[in-house]
Amino acid sequence: MRIALAGIAGGPLRSDPAIGSSGRGTSARCSALNIALGVLISAVPLAYSPFAPYFLKWAIVGVLTPLITFFWLWGGCGRALRPLPKLVPPLLMLVLISEVSLLQALSLHYGLQRIAFVLILILLYCTVAYISSQPDHRDRLVRYLLLTLLVVSGFSLYGFIMDPHAFPSPVQTLFRLFGNTNYGAAYFLTVIPLSLALFLKVPHRWAKAVWGMTLLLSMAVLSLSMVKGAWLSIWVGLGVVLWVLFRGERVPSTLRRNVWGNPLVSTALLLGSAVMIGIALWTVYLSALPSFGEWGASFFDPETTSAQFRLAVWHGTLRMIQDHLWTGVGIGNFALAFVPYRSPFNYRNPGLQVEHPHNEYLNLGGELGLLGLLTLVWLVVRIVRLSWNLAGRDEANRGVVAGVVGGLVATAAYAHLFYVVHVPASAMNLAILLGMLDGMDRGDGQEERGRPIRLTYLLPGLLVLGLLSFEYFLRPL
Repeated sequence: MRIALAGIAGGPLRSDPAIGSSGRGTSARCSALNIALGVLISAVPLAYSPFAPYFLKWAIVGVLTPLITFFWLWGGCGRALRPLPKLVPPLLMLVLISEVSLLQALSLHYGLQRIAFVLILILLYCTVAYISSQPDHRDRLVRYLLLTLLVVSGFSLYGFIMDPHAFPSPVQTLFRLFGNTNYGAAYFLTVIPLSLALFLKVPHRWAKAVWGMTLLLSMAVLSLSMVKGAWLSIWVGLGVVLWVLFRGERVPSTLRRNVWGNPLVSTALLLGSAVMIGIALWTVYLSALPSFGEWGASFFDPETTSAQFRLAVWHGTLRMIQDHLWTGVGIGNFALAFVPYRSPFNYRNPGLQVEHPHNEYLNLGGELGLLGLLTLVWLVVRIVRLSWNLAGRDEANRGVVAGVVGGLVATAAYAHLFYVVHVPASAMNLAILLGMLDGMDRGDGQEERGRPIRLTYLLPGLLVLGLLSFEYFLRPL
């Protein structure tokens, strides 16, 4: 009798056959997953937009990401749960060190809110890593990312041309969509290299035209954003794209034989046209501001307010790291803990709020200490090994590999001057790119499927995730 009652009570939760098996209508649930992923990627640029309610940021981060994770686990799209992706150990180690750092944090609430955000990014990364081992799912993700970039770029330029004086500087081109021009530039950096890679590698002319237009418009918007660090970093990412695509090829000899048909020439013309469009719009619509040349010359001027502010904050952050060497001041607690380390420059310019050190690596060292920096080195080494292995495989999709690696490198370069991993728009794109990188490695030479999981194993994790989302995302609003 007890066995019978237990079977009746556990029947709805037993999930036989197991999740991930072929007998559970996986095609419908895979379709639901694809739709949820498309909605998520399209909604990411609205995370800080003035066009959307403020709570939409938390709805995007705290609702859509768990939803697509549940759809993947329920439908079994792509590979099963095991083996774990290669970047999971260092990522979970960062979470563990973050929890340890909270023992001396000034605000436990800020720290737990940041940890919940990191956990959701890890969930997104794992989900993309599992499903992107299949080429059709990976290609769909690429299209989602680039078509969203095309729409965002077109809308930004349209708004800039129609109403150029709505905001007293060129930042309104991205401010309207992202609420902050730095947030928009960080988002653009993650995807622009992918548009260049696809422009060079896709075989169809119509696809080349679409991705070429995406590259042209997005680079023009980036040149109008006045974000100096992003403008420098993007060239690093684009250079990595070209290196991955053409390494080992004798480009100079090809260039002598066919100048106009050479991909490097077409790339140079496209990027040059984007810069010229930006300069032309700057001259026509922003004539009251410094010229494009003066703005470019200020890149390396140490007397600018921006440079002095960063140097002052970096100096104070280094002193903070020295005083809290091993476990830092606690994740999410930089702004509170930095007050004793402010310099005279910060007090002379009270309008420049010190919310972060404008450097992801210094921010990690200040909040998590030396243990966090060592774990970051572990994570970077694994990412570099994955990228190097994929770039050397002839059977890998060289265009997607080049675009993903270029986006990661451009973002890593910009992280020296901004806090890109803290911004939902760029952080979620980074999680997607890392998942695609891991998925491509899992897809080559790993055809076996891991053991599927049951719904009874998912419910505790879903319950904890729901409590975290409510307590630290929805309830404070």
